[in-house]
Amino acid sequence: MLKVYARLSLFFAYLGIFFTFPWCFLTIPWAVAVGFCLTVFFLLFITHQFSLTLLFKLNALPLSEENEPGTFEMVHRFCRDLGITPPKLFESVHAAPNLCVFGLSPNNTYLVVTRGLLNSCSRGELGTLLCRSLIGVSSGQTMASSWLSSFLSFLEKTQHHGTSNVLYRVFIYPLAFIPLRLLSSIHSDDILDYKTLNVSENPEAFLTSLQLLNSQRSRTPWILPASLCVLFFLCPQTSDTLAQVLWLREPSKTRILNLKIGPQYS
Repeated sequence: MLKVYARLSLFFAYLGIFFTFPWCFLTIPWAVAVGFCLTVFFLLFITHQFSLTLLFKLNALPLSEENEPGTFEMVHRFCRDLGITPPKLFESVHAAPNLCVFGLSPNNTYLVVTRGLLNSCSRGELGTLLCRSLIGVSSGQTMASSWLSSFLSFLEKTQHHGTSNVLYRVFIYPLAFIPLRLLSSIHSDDILDYKTLNVSENPEAFLTSLQLLNSQRSRTPWILPASLCVLFFLCPQTSDTLAQVLWLREPSKTRILNLKIGPQYS
């Protein structure tokens, strides 16, 4: 977690420099104070009702423990093993098998599973995917990805409010390069995947579930903005083609191969 907090501190410093530099350039008195106030206001703005907004965009409703008692049991068991606060469970009605977890604090997170995932996975496969998502929470990757998502969401709003595509790509996109570098993949997928094998103690089910999600991605597409894609276990398709090329990692057979030949798999 120390590495995550260090990266977040650099992200906040980047925003502080961004908002302070113009005032210093204009030699306005108290430029640092003005930049600090603008940075704090910006952070409050992009995080206001962050989780509720994401749940609305994902069309997610609270998952019923009465209908999915096994899912709740597995989540709470893995949370005990990992020493983290259980997330609030939600279900999206989308048919694409996938799941995501988000939260700006590790003590207040939300885990969203799709109906397609609940219908297509066995209990063992679902358990390993839930375990992998919760490991993202315990490692701090979920918190970092959530801050990145809130920042990307703001950039997307600038386009929705009249910014031309050319202006958006030339001037707005570059602003995301440093936050993306700082907050995306603080821990490599391979490390978190191998930890999942050890915690879940079911490597075959995890490998099978990863293959399922990878194969169904193109068969059951789920078009989402880039700000949401960074939260998912396997990135869905995004309607922003340039963002997909520059920012988002595609599912790869290499990841599956690494699990097959990795030392912990056997």
